[in-house]
Amino acid sequence: MTAQQLREPTTDGVYQAMGRIAAILPPTPLVPLKVDGAQLWLKDETAQPIRAFKIRGAWNRISAIPTTRRKYGVVALSSGNHALGVAWSARRLDMAATVLMPGDTPAAKLDAVAELGAQIIRYDRLNDDREAMATALCRDGAALVHPFDDPLVIEGQGTLALE
Repeated sequence: MTAQQLREPTTDGVYQAMGRIAAILPPTPLVPLKVDGAQLWLKDETAQPIRAFKIRGAWNRISAIPTTRRKYGVVALSSGNHALGVAWSARRLDMAATVLMPGDTPAAKLDAVAELGAQIIRYDRLNDDREAMATALCRDGAALVHPFDDPLVIEGQGTLALE
């Protein structure tokens, strides 16, 4: 685990993430919605390139990797939207991406991740240790882009509220 991953997410980190994200992703719209007479506002993250907010955390984490380390690529664990965000971000930065995906992942998700250029390694949810597999894949220098246990990913997701 890197020193970066050991720290807690911060409000300042969310603001820094906003700068990275605003430079590449357009703001998503707020859509008015009435529910039982109450006015609600829906943040439409389906307007993102991968149609999900997970692109925010993936982009923040991957774009923060120093350019001298990008040649080693990234490794992620995901069965869906985080995998898409990682694959999209890595492709945008001309980096290799390897994504560990469960064997029961729907074909549509597998195809979409592969289409973005990521290498997919399937695993058995019941019998394989995906964390150990990811650690082994990172031994040659690849950066782990964890779906929820990484402050840069969390701070990237937090930019949703700033918009």
